Amino acid sequence: MQKTYILVHGAWLGAWCWDMVKPYLEAEGHKVIALDLPGHGSNIAPIEEQNMETYTRYVESVLREQAEPVILVGHSMGGMSISQASARVPEKVKKLVYVAAFLPRDGQSADGLDNGIKPTPWREMAKQGIAVTMDESGNVSELIPEDAIKLLYNDIDEETGRELVKGLTKENINAQYMSVSLNEAFDAIEKVYIRTARDTISVPELQDKMLAATPCKAVYTMDCGHSPYHTKPKELAEILLQL
Repeated sequence: MQKTYILVHGAWLGAWCWDMVKPYLEAEGHKVIALDLPGHGSNIAPIEEQNMETYTRYVESVLREQAEPVILVGHSMGGMSISQASARVPEKVKKLVYVAAFLPRDGQSADGLDNGIKPTPWREMAKQGIAVTMDESGNVSELIPEDAIKLLYNDIDEETGRELVKGLTKENINAQYMSVSLNEAFDAIEKVYIRTARDTISVPELQDKMLAATPCKAVYTMDCGHSPYHTKPKELAEILLQL
């Protein structure tokens, strides 16, 4: 039976990050839609105007276009928008899959989880030259390439990492600070979590605390960093196909 997978990227990324996973899913006859959130990749929109609500509305609009319920997959911050979108149109979502992703509770943000994880002080980090730079508004960030390699691609050879960071884009930190609104319909959707055991962004401690707060139907652990779609695309695809 053909399934539809909708793949949602995280902060500073784009649909391109799923390019090595898509062929495995499509080879089995499934429909795969990798999204560019507004302000990312081919989805031309001012990044200065983006936040979690604009991302959610876009994911929601794509869900509404589907004839049958889908398997909705989010990586990293993509876990926030897929959660809120599925709460609005639960009838369009068969399963939620979180890949090293934020798994929020109602009222939480990617930088304000109330389960013991401290918010990331992006603006202060930018002032100190750590990980990101910030534009004059103090809202739009870019990852510093050398730090991006360490954070996103810590288990990839340096040459490949340098190529991959060229695809990174700007991100509006308002998306990371804005909380999501969830409901009982969201709670009822079957959830699967894919842990990344060597992650230096969504560290295992964070992943495990989120899982303790929101148990999932199944949990898979991959021995990799934050970007399994680059380091272990076949293994990741095989997990998705099992669903």
